[in-house]
Amino acid sequence: MSGASWRYFAQLQDPALLAHCERQDYKGSGKGGQKRNKTSNGVRLRLQELQVTEEGSRSREANQRHALVKLRLALACELWQGRELRKVEQDPLPLLRTCLQGGRLRVSEKNPLFPLVVGCLFDGIILFTGVAGLAKALDCSKTQLERFFFRHPFLLSSYRRLKEKDALYLKAGDEPPRGLGE
Repeated sequence: MSGASWRYFAQLQDPALLAHCERQDYKGSGKGGQKRNKTSNGVRLRLQELQVTEEGSRSREANQRHALVKLRLALACELWQGRELRKVEQDPLPLLRTCLQGGRLRVSEKNPLFPLVVGCLFDGIILFTGVAGLAKALDCSKTQLERFFFRHPFLLSSYRRLKEKDALYLKAGDEPPRGLGE
């Protein structure tokens, strides 16, 4: 579906999200014996320019569930506003405020809302021109928001890319600097 934002896709139920994806099953590699080498239990999902793979389990269904979680996180971390998926259409503050407890952003990776919270966090950084602006809007400290990224190291690369340019070019919708968007 062309023109839909990351948030649209991240909020879809699994069957609806799968309907928008190109799915490919493949044989897993590595250790695992006969079962792993004879069955196509690896799952590759592609949504527009984003692609995720999962082959950690012997079960195709489990790999599909894990791939969908990875895809939602990839959608949330897709930073460049000029790209088709990064559209800041909704105010990110209401969802972020529901996850603030004692001035700290708290949400577990196992929570189904985690990808939405991550995406709203990046949207907020874009809208408020940096982490300091978002922290002020949320009435919490910049340090507390940054600690969220350090508690979830797989988000650090996206956060660091965003922080490098202080989100100024992202707000304007400009193209990312060469080498950062790759």
